[in-house]
Amino acid sequence: MNVSPLPALPVQSVAVAPVRTTQAPVIADPSQTTLPPVNEGSAALGSARSPDEQGRAQREQSQAEQLRAQQEQEAQEARARDQQEAEQQRIDQQEISRLSARDAEVRAHEQAHAAVGGQYAGAPSYTFKRGPDGRSYAVAGEVSIDASPVNGDPEATLAKMQQVLRAALAPAEPSSADLRIAAQAQAALTEARAELAEKNRNEQVQAQEQREADRLAAEEDDQQRQQDREQSERLTRSPFDLTLYRRLSALSPAEGVGFSAEA
Repeated sequence: MNVSPLPALPVQSVAVAPVRTTQAPVIADPSQTTLPPVNEGSAALGSARSPDEQGRAQREQSQAEQLRAQQEQEAQEARARDQQEAEQQRIDQQEISRLSARDAEVRAHEQAHAAVGGQYAGAPSYTFKRGPDGRSYAVAGEVSIDASPVNGDPEATLAKMQQVLRAALAPAEPSSADLRIAAQAQAALTEARAELAEKNRNEQVQAQEQREADRLAAEEDDQQRQQDREQSERLTRSPFDLTLYRRLSALSPAEGVGFSAEA
């Protein structure tokens, strides 16, 4: 079977329409260029989706928004916690500094009492408070002291109260309790000085009386010694007049015996 070739078709020119390009107007400020809203594209895209796809997309978008909101809230809470912790640390450090300064002040205060009080003062005792760092700080303290007078001995009382007074006022800033002890010691000092002055006056009077008694006794002793000397001198002289005795012995017995009754 002979197949005849197909006749060649003549090539015809196809008219091509000219393409016109529209140039967008130039905006002076590029930062003012705005993009179309996302929802418009989503709406345009959603119009081509099925209802299920649209619902899934909305759910995913809602979950994404919730996730962003949750993350933002967690970030805000974290920043708030950090600020709160930083503030608490600052407060704790201030409290530690205050407790440390108070501890040093209390210990120096009570040790001054004990050092100056000597034998009349007891050992310091403290009240402690636990700080934010777990350490115990002394916030108060006391030292017992014997401020009683010495009975019957104003001189010992005077020396004791002077030491008690110095011990009460030894700290740089005496407390109200310290000032009360100082006032008590000062009152005891005044009373002891009065007793000591009275004792001295009595001793002076007694001494004067003793000197007067000694003077009188000395005068009596002098008088007695003078009398003793005079008596001794009389005793050393002959107690009889031997001349008269000799004269009487030379007379006859008749002449020398008896007294005459004649007028």
